[in-house]
Amino acid sequence: MKFFLTLTFSLFSSLLLFSQERRQRGFVITNEGDTLKGWINYGNWKINPSRIVYRSDSGSTAATQYAVSEIRYFEITGADAYRSALVTRDMRSVNPLEITAQAKDTTLTAAVFLRVLVSGKKLTLYEFTDFKNHYFIQRGTDSVEELLYKLYANADESIISEWNNYRDQLREYAGEGHSSSLDKEIEYAKYDETKLVKIVSELNGRNNLAVYGGSGAKSWKKPQFFVSAGAALSTISFTGDNGVSEVGMNYKQFISPLLSIGVDLLTSRNFNDFTFRLEIGLSQKNYEGDRQTKDFYGNPTSQKYSLKQSSISPSLSGMYNFRRTKKTRYFAGAGMSFNFSSYSTNRFVQTIHTTPEQISIADGQIGFEKFWPSVFLRAGARLNQKFEIDAAGDILGSITSYVYFKATPRNYSLKLTYFFL
Repeated sequence: MKFFLTLTFSLFSSLLLFSQERRQRGFVITNEGDTLKGWINYGNWKINPSRIVYRSDSGSTAATQYAVSEIRYFEITGADAYRSALVTRDMRSVNPLEITAQAKDTTLTAAVFLRVLVSGKKLTLYEFTDFKNHYFIQRGTDSVEELLYKLYANADESIISEWNNYRDQLREYAGEGHSSSLDKEIEYAKYDETKLVKIVSELNGRNNLAVYGGSGAKSWKKPQFFVSAGAALSTISFTGDNGVSEVGMNYKQFISPLLSIGVDLLTSRNFNDFTFRLEIGLSQKNYEGDRQTKDFYGNPTSQKYSLKQSSISPSLSGMYNFRRTKKTRYFAGAGMSFNFSSYSTNRFVQTIHTTPEQISIADGQIGFEKFWPSVFLRAGARLNQKFEIDAAGDILGSITSYVYFKATPRNYSLKLTYFFL
């Protein structure tokens, strides 16, 4: 089990490593005020970009790069929004290991792309990330101001103290007349996106704002429930030596129906292209093998083996959306099934072709696991949000626990999924 879990984690990690910028719908507003609708190379940036790549058409090879000085604003549809601004940011480290008594306050003034977290009639909240997170606030069309948080060390560097000036700044923006509960929120607010978005949203009034990029308390989007139906192409192989005749037989491929229900958990912000799926599947597989041989005396002998398996299979998988178009999203991923199986038929039949024929039947001469894990890969496409077609195939999994003998099922499925949106 530990091996399977380690392998599955490695597969998910590999998907993360292959994450890259992809073209996504959006628009750009130039310094002249023109709005250009098209496609932007989007990378769920952890560090704010200094330039972007824009195309008027997703399939076009011709692209235009825009630096901070060339555009006012750009937005990734359904994801992030950025505004260019000239700001002064604090450059003091907030890593306690880097704080010294001799450290001095320094600032840097430069034009940057600020990520919009909250846009309201009263206040707008931004984020800029370089070696640390900076949060900026703006009242109406006033200048953008950094909400300041710093660390200081005493003379012998035995004590590191926090300077939470951003709380005083938030109180000033709140003004008089705000509730005691809001004042308490500000008093204990941490310098992070979730808390600051919540406070600024309340200062704006909930009906007078837009929250971008999955900011705030919700780090997951609304779950999407689905039902799937399809078919599986199945076969089995026996390897090793357990003193049974099933090894070396020719096993047929069978097609059987599949049914499943589940839910997709869509992540936000830096994992926007990742989907985690919880699913429960029902299946029934028939495995049959045969061969022609001779017995000890040289008599022609036919051997047949039949195995019928019914399974309930909860699974967890992760999928990466590697390409998007206007109506289609293409994905690939990996997952692990936790299979609970029963075996209604487990029969070996041998017929020695003499006169009369000698027929022997053995039931249950191989013991199979009632619980067994398996690892699979999948790929497919999401169509118009409501439909999905995907193919999956097992890459690891055994239904036996013998030391020198293994029964390995191989299942390849094709399914159509409907989402209840």
